Amino acid sequence: MPCCDRDGATMAFCVGCVDIICSQGPGGVGRCPKCRALVRRSNDGARGVFVGAELHGTCRMCLQSRTIVDVERNVCDACELGARHALWYECRACAATQRIPHPMWRYQPSAATFGNVTWACQRCGDYTNWRVHPDDADGVPLGDAPESWGVRERWLEDVRRTRNEGRGRREEDAGGFVDGAHGYGGWNVRMRRANGGAQFRFQLNCAIS
Repeated sequence: MPCCDRDGATMAFCVGCVDIICSQGPGGVGRCPKCRALVRRSNDGARGVFVGAELHGTCRMCLQSRTIVDVERNVCDACELGARHALWYECRACAATQRIPHPMWRYQPSAATFGNVTWACQRCGDYTNWRVHPDDADGVPLGDAPESWGVRERWLEDVRRTRNEGRGRREEDAGGFVDGAHGYGGWNVRMRRANGGAQFRFQLNCAIS
């Protein structure tokens, strides 16, 4: 991975899993499963090559300097994600509910805790703190939920399930691996017969598996 790879690393992620993570994110930008940095597939289309999402600019929606994920519309990751997941939130001051087109869940220490960033409440007529309504909590993308929510394993399980459903058993060893290490320490190695048993095929399991 471009964000946290280093010589001697013992963790790698298969191309298929990282592709799924990026495809599920706004503008084809996803979060590294290890350090949560924003990454995208390389613009030259090379298979298994991912780069950091380093395009910064002023978002035309929120007018803030952020990482731009939709270059054509010049929209940041937060605004694009909020448009996709405009959830209902509860106001801390008046307990009213309001749909907010911004990922306010990012500022909540937990799903049940009010966040530390404000948004304008239509009832209060003031900027107040919010938390995602319990009925809409399942609408929070697991890959974007704060680390403190403790849903990382659920997120990776969803990615794993999507990958397996897409490739099927017969495509078990298809694809490649994102180069994340130069040694094999800590990796799982699997061997099985191929080509009628005349050869052996080795596979390094994705760290998400």
